[in-house]
Amino acid sequence: MNKIGRTFALVFIVMALTLTSSLAEFSVQAHVDKSAILPDDVLDFVLNMSGSGNLPNLNLPALEDFEIVGTSRMSRFNMINGAITRGLELHFQLRPKRSGTLKIPSFKIDVEGKSYATGAIAIQVSGTARPTQTASSTKQSAPIFMEASTDKPCYFEGEPIIYSLKIYNQLQLFGQ
Repeated sequence: MNKIGRTFALVFIVMALTLTSSLAEFSVQAHVDKSAILPDDVLDFVLNMSGSGNLPNLNLPALEDFEIVGTSRMSRFNMINGAITRGLELHFQLRPKRSGTLKIPSFKIDVEGKSYATGAIAIQVSGTARPTQTASSTKQSAPIFMEASTDKPCYFEGEPIIYSLKIYNQLQLFGQ
């Protein structure tokens, strides 16, 4: 291939990549691990963003009914057959400030000129605080513990397995 042909091919590839990034798909989802909690429970609020374009930097807006007691984030990058997708999962550990029906408000995210919104999430906080338990009485009282799980109980030979390992801690790590 001559020099003009290579230059044309390079320009074509750059234009194709620019076009595909401008047609980027984006999604945002928000969910919680529990919809009903006790006043001393901690709720895990998860915001999951994914798309083929650039993902926005995002901070959770002020929450009137909850105190943020911890945060974590997980990012991912996939490239399959030249198609690139990115994902960002933000976890916020929330403790209620009062009892009753509390609300995590919906909030808006602007990505490349388009607006995306999450739905509001209602949380029921009722009951009385639990008595303090000793570390030997339950694994959740330990300063750190792990849970391992798979996405289903049985597999066939050669089938992919989704294995999840979750590490929980009550201690503040890495200056969060």
